Amino acid sequence: MQGEAAAGFFSKSGLFKDTQGRALGVRNRRESAEIADLSRKAESITLDSIDSFVFYDKPFLTFERLLETYFATAPKGFLSFVKAIPVWLSTKLFLKETIARELESLYKKLYPQKSKQEIKAFKQKVLNNLYFSEHHLSHCSSAFFPSPFSNAGILTLDGIGEWATTTIAKGQNNHIEILQELHFPHSLGLLYSAFTYYLGFKVNSGEYKVMGLAPYGEPKFVDIIKTHLVDIKPDGSFSLNMKYFAYTYGLKMTNAKFDDLFHAQRSPESKLEQIHMDIAASLQVVTEEIMIALARTTARLSGSRNLVLSGGVALNCVGNGKIYQKLIKEEKILDHIWVQPASGDAGSAVGCALAFYHIECKQPRNVDSVLGEQCGSVADFVKGTTAKVANLPQFLQSPHSPTAIPRIREEENQSSSRADEVGVAIHKSTQVDSRGDHSASTESMDCHAVQAPLAMTEKSIASQSAVSLEKPTPKISPSNSKILELESGFSNATNIKGSQAEGFADDFVGCQAVGEGIYLSGNEQAHRADSRKSAAKPTPLLKDSMQGSYLGLSYSNNEVQATLDSLNAVYEKHHFDTIKHLTAKALTQGKVVGWHQGRCEFGPRALGARSILGDPRNTTMQKTMNLKIKYRESFRPFAPSVLDFAINEWFECDYISPYMLLVAPVKREKCYPLTQEQKELFGIDKLNIVRSEIPSVTHIDYSARIQSVHKETNPRYYALIEEFYKLSGVPVLVNTSFNVRGEPMVCSPYDSYACFMGTEMDMLVIEDFILYKEKQPQEHIARFRDIKDKYELD
Repeated sequence: MQGEAAAGFFSKSGLFKDTQGRALGVRNRRESAEIADLSRKAESITLDSIDSFVFYDKPFLTFERLLETYFATAPKGFLSFVKAIPVWLSTKLFLKETIARELESLYKKLYPQKSKQEIKAFKQKVLNNLYFSEHHLSHCSSAFFPSPFSNAGILTLDGIGEWATTTIAKGQNNHIEILQELHFPHSLGLLYSAFTYYLGFKVNSGEYKVMGLAPYGEPKFVDIIKTHLVDIKPDGSFSLNMKYFAYTYGLKMTNAKFDDLFHAQRSPESKLEQIHMDIAASLQVVTEEIMIALARTTARLSGSRNLVLSGGVALNCVGNGKIYQKLIKEEKILDHIWVQPASGDAGSAVGCALAFYHIECKQPRNVDSVLGEQCGSVADFVKGTTAKVANLPQFLQSPHSPTAIPRIREEENQSSSRADEVGVAIHKSTQVDSRGDHSASTESMDCHAVQAPLAMTEKSIASQSAVSLEKPTPKISPSNSKILELESGFSNATNIKGSQAEGFADDFVGCQAVGEGIYLSGNEQAHRADSRKSAAKPTPLLKDSMQGSYLGLSYSNNEVQATLDSLNAVYEKHHFDTIKHLTAKALTQGKVVGWHQGRCEFGPRALGARSILGDPRNTTMQKTMNLKIKYRESFRPFAPSVLDFAINEWFECDYISPYMLLVAPVKREKCYPLTQEQKELFGIDKLNIVRSEIPSVTHIDYSARIQSVHKETNPRYYALIEEFYKLSGVPVLVNTSFNVRGEPMVCSPYDSYACFMGTEMDMLVIEDFILYKEKQPQEHIARFRDIKDKYELD
């Protein structure tokens, strides 16, 4: 299917195909032919073998929230309303038909021999077996079901979806129970996105830039943020003062009152001033405070010493590191943390499929299995007819249970009348205090679109509970007409969730962020890594179901060679032992290498399958990669890939981080002290200071975003770093995603060659082939030199 929303298939071996551009290399998000090409490589999967189809959120609930918001803020939201409503009336309200139509089109392309009758039957099969999971249930499922835990507290934090924006849940075997939620418009994701917008970066992609900018500043504005913008309670619940935000009614994230607090908004691509860095630093401090408090509350409510996280905000790797340090190392209330590698909406495709499989179909969960074995083949993904509500266990039958079937299922008898379908979304009262400020009453709860501080409510599902919105109903249940305010530890908040701006008219709303994950371990083996002796041994890798997140496409040597021959590229073919030695040697000589091996990563973080690599000892490598290869801002840091046994030797951490979603300090003895003159520098002037033995991956605060590399999940990348270690004495490489700024990560051999020739990379390694820049046809340089201009800046 076309579009921005995540969707995918599972195969017996766990291959996951995602239609969201950054996930698996669908480089034009609206090019269905590319989806068809992906599907052809889906091993034994055929569309005919798929029994059920699941979408990751419920558009009717999103439309309900949209209408209530517009009514509550009228007339201010008129322009936004005019822009959004035609799209909803023409497409989004009829997503069921849209999905069926797009899958029908894909079916025709894949199977041109099929008769019209067979094509029609397939489309009807889709319509009869299409299900919609609530957005945060999809997120929660993506975090818990692939994790290595049989039980865990689940914390989901994102921007905007249907209503919920922050969710605390508990996972046990194949069940998930929603415990508490925060609702729109109060959202940690949107708070971060609002500052991203104010600082001149692009919302939904620039949040990680703000996080990277923060160490250059001082948190001078924390008190202003906490006094004027966000009210934080001890349990982590919070409310935003909507007097300063415009995303509920306009085409911008913030308004003039926001500017009055921090001065004028920064223009995109303009010079970064010290005030911008100080604001970023302040925002990060506030974000970490909320994340830590929410994680602590999740541990208390769930009763589990395991924590799993998902949603765009969970991709804040600095915050994740602070959770580990505070709750595992200091307070010792948690043992383990695991974050879904694709925590954005792309990962929701995994989540909704697993939610349907385990919750709806009551399939057991094998904790330490790989994804394919856990799910089995697509043919038996759903055995026979879909499970009926009457046959489900009591846990799933309760109409007030947050995991009751309506969280996944939609009524099958969808009304054919567009007027009826539209009417159902506005059946609730729209009497709201539209001020949305801290002083507003919390008693009027009929509309949570712009409700003033709203308590995170225990087992409150708002309008998402037991009422299906696929057909109109005159009856308004208590759980559907208002948010139930029950006794709970949460005292103040509302939030925004989900499909990142899909529910809003403008492109700014949401916090899609970047998709990546991390497994942090506080077990005995990890603690023993404090000694040099134990640091010399690989840190134990508990097996989750993500297979290192290498779930994308791979290409055989024959396919690679055919592509290179068609391009008239000049290459050498070698055994991998030679490949790793020549590559490692080039890296020690300061060369920048494009590395394309095996299945590409699921999620936007390069983990050694589609990576650009460099020598971390090189004092100019960060500048070279940023300005001459990635064509991006010079302040942005790069991540180190480190062999698992050497983590504790080079970094102040005693746990593994295979998904590059953790920030930890570089080991003190590897760092260089600053001179007095260097200490007096401010902002970007700090950038070129050599801080450690691995300066290219040491941020200005001596931190690093670590990827631990394990032989079990990526043997070739491990072998390369091991060879580099033999030559250099350093078991670390600079690792950044194989793309230029704004470009989706490369997927195919053609993508890799084009990016290689369009940048100043020196060498390209694709499977068993090596290509040197100086040996390529000169006309290719001219042919691909404009690659950086093809993509919209992120």
